[in-house]
Amino acid sequence: MRWVVWLGLAGVLIAHAGQSLPEAPAPVPMFNSFTDKADLTAYKHTPAEIDLNVKNGKDAFGSALSEKMDFSDYDKIDDFELNYVLWHAVMGKDAAQPPAVRRAIAFRSMPGTKIDKK
Repeated sequence: MRWVVWLGLAGVLIAHAGQSLPEAPAPVPMFNSFTDKADLTAYKHTPAEIDLNVKNGKDAFGSALSEKMDFSDYDKIDDFELNYVLWHAVMGKDAAQPPAVRRAIAFRSMPGTKIDKK
């Protein structure tokens, strides 16, 4: 199993194969990455190695489904259907798709608790 965890604004990425998350090595603090003196050296970017102007054609995987989706606002599409199209467009039409997971991220007031607003 592979765990990938993003930790805050520092963007520390931990990817450790074969271990559960508690066994994965801890990230190194980034305190020494910042100083009190600015480095004004110009940034030299790496040129793109792929064509950034290429678009999916009418024969691309999921193009018929994508054309029917309403992208005018968020949450107007079926997220399972969009995930299906994106997964197979990137990974290949015969790639096994991981199971979908839904998680509710919300705070509900519960009677008798500190977050009860009533």
